[in-house]
Amino acid sequence: MHIVSAVVVLYNPNLLELENNLNTLLNQVDYLVLIDNSDNSNLNYLKINLPSFQKNIQYIFNNSNIGIASAQNIGIHLSNNLKTDFILLMDQDSCPRNAMVSTLLSDFHKLKDNNINIAAIGPVPINSENNLPYTPRIRKLIPFHFDNKLYNANDLISSGMLIDATTLDKIGLFDEKLFIDGVDHEWCWRAKLNNFYICQTKNTEILHSLGEGDKSILGLRIAISSPFRIYYQYRNYIYLLKKKHVPVYWKLNNLIKYTIKYFYYPIFVSYKYFTRINKGLFDGFKL
Repeated sequence: MHIVSAVVVLYNPNLLELENNLNTLLNQVDYLVLIDNSDNSNLNYLKINLPSFQKNIQYIFNNSNIGIASAQNIGIHLSNNLKTDFILLMDQDSCPRNAMVSTLLSDFHKLKDNNINIAAIGPVPINSENNLPYTPRIRKLIPFHFDNKLYNANDLISSGMLIDATTLDKIGLFDEKLFIDGVDHEWCWRAKLNNFYICQTKNTEILHSLGEGDKSILGLRIAISSPFRIYYQYRNYIYLLKKKHVPVYWKLNNLIKYTIKYFYYPIFVSYKYFTRINKGLFDGFKL
């Protein structure tokens, strides 16, 4: 049996939604490690509403938003203290399907048995608004020859990503300079640089929501980010352009995407995005 800790970063969550998601997780993992970046602590609510809080839940209140990368690194350190074999990263508003964790573990070991040097595996993310899977627009996933439901992925979103804790010594922790956007992908690319595989399984799913919801622009469905997030997207894009392990296809694809967004966000969403984007670009060159 393997010990699994779920690291969940909190930031001013919807408490009823959070309670439902955490109760679902409690049935699938050995420990919950909650790292709270909120403006106010959620400790009292969680103690009242979550079963076995003292037994298998650890809670850290940071008293400020220190970023998802720093919070996840704190959660990883706590998980290592619990002698965890696997670390499951989760967003506060993501809900795993039943038996998601056991399926991830089973498929992880199937890959290992087939001599795949795997660092992490993730489920198929399902858009919680329309119940449709998120699919990559470029660099399609490639199935392994021994199982057409297991894929060699370029990267994974952090929510639902199950990491073999033993690989972190070689790959390292999450890049705290990124603060929020691109944290998960950068770690995956660093894992591949160190000759590890990043995998996805179609045998299980996770309900997930990107950005502030979708908006239809010129017939395309676009995930809308908040002005807070758009700043980090542009800042981190410039920062990641300088990294040799970041794939060229990602750099080129996002050059096109962010050039388009530079105009459509101020025009179709709000002009205040113009200031945030420009500040992100300026700060990115300073990193």
